[in-house]
Amino acid sequence: MVGLFTATRRPYALPLAVVTVLLATAGCSTTSSGTSGADSSQAKATAIPSKDGPGVTDRTITLSYGGWLADLPAQQRAVTKSAVDEVVKIFNSRGGAGGRQIRFLPAEKDPGAPLVKQRAVAYSKANNLPLPDPSKGKQACDAYAKTPVFGLVDADLVSPPYGTAAAGACLSAGGRISVGVVGWNEADFRAAPSAAGLTLATDRAIDALVAAGKDSGVLGTGAKTGLLTDSTAPEDSSTYLPALAKAGLKNPLALPVNPNLGQADALNVVVKMKSAGLKNLVVLVGERESGKTLMALASVFKQQKYYPRILMVDGPAPDVLAYTAHGLPAQLMSNFAAYTTTVTTAPTPQILTAMKSTPAGKLCADAAAALKLSAATFMGMDHLCDNLELLKAALAASGSKYINSQAFATGLGKLSTTYRSPDLIGTEFGPDRHYGASGLARVDYSAKCKCSVVSNHRIPF
Repeated sequence: MVGLFTATRRPYALPLAVVTVLLATAGCSTTSSGTSGADSSQAKATAIPSKDGPGVTDRTITLSYGGWLADLPAQQRAVTKSAVDEVVKIFNSRGGAGGRQIRFLPAEKDPGAPLVKQRAVAYSKANNLPLPDPSKGKQACDAYAKTPVFGLVDADLVSPPYGTAAAGACLSAGGRISVGVVGWNEADFRAAPSAAGLTLATDRAIDALVAAGKDSGVLGTGAKTGLLTDSTAPEDSSTYLPALAKAGLKNPLALPVNPNLGQADALNVVVKMKSAGLKNLVVLVGERESGKTLMALASVFKQQKYYPRILMVDGPAPDVLAYTAHGLPAQLMSNFAAYTTTVTTAPTPQILTAMKSTPAGKLCADAAAALKLSAATFMGMDHLCDNLELLKAALAASGSKYINSQAFATGLGKLSTTYRSPDLIGTEFGPDRHYGASGLARVDYSAKCKCSVVSNHRIPF
């Protein structure tokens, strides 16, 4: 599935606009610092061996970036690496994880780097098609089999669109962890008990969409509604249709679009909607693509003076509102029924303050201060801070003095709601729940700032 809730948490790369600042303030150091049903792999992952896992010594835990640094331009790669080093330095000064210091494989020694670069180029050329072949998962896993590394953090190689969950399952079978995975369904997590994501399982996305639709009034009213779908991923809409029908959405008008649609295509879509008398539009275009899709449609909505109610969930919602707020009518802006599982897409001062109250938020804020950057600017690193603190919390919760993949899996199962992510509206883990997102917040348009704000209106699911 490549639609909703796919790959929301892209690896931590500082934006190019920050590179010049960091070059002046911090330098460019490059030194290293499925199955399903009741027969659940996670439920069985309870016996913790009395030995440490691969890449673990009495003093250190060696992790891999999963090779994603190879996907960045040279200058951005060097500067981002210096920022990563600062985070790891502060994290280690506070005790590290499991009483060990964290170290990362140097990029030049990371066996995943060539694979990530190859797949990134292929993804770009193919314009999102096709996704990596799941049969290639073993190739990524084999790249680490002979490497003394405990696991991957925010690894493209185990997350669509660059990688596959099959690689994560293979790594788990070899006693390694994957932290920060995205784009997985519940069966993928069950097949890889030592993997974790601060995200939502893709097959739970429909639950969030229905909850948001009912809360906003878009679903269940009987009003004429359209479904904006990705024509390159027709299986997504067919997956969601039964649940949407059960929620009261009968006979919606299908509006398949290529995510890279131009103005002429956007005009055709809007004219079709207007002619059909649609009152609502449910967006089922993937998170990576929906922002540019809705940007193209927004100007046509304005031109046609046609403002349907638009239901969006997660990734694109706050971003689209923020990007399109300037110059667009308030009537259009206020008609977005936008919801999100994350809080960091609209970094108001209040949100930044709340983030700092969590261990991961404070870690990133302190690293930003050390590099003389604002907390908002440094938010591209929040995934790294979150994943390191999740690793630390899970190992502590396991109660084991040994650091291995079973200890990590056991600890995740015990966390429940005790782990607080600075990035998520709600966070919950359990024996069969190794993805953390557990709530939605409504994103409202503020006439005062002409921007979007994450409200205090919450929906658990």
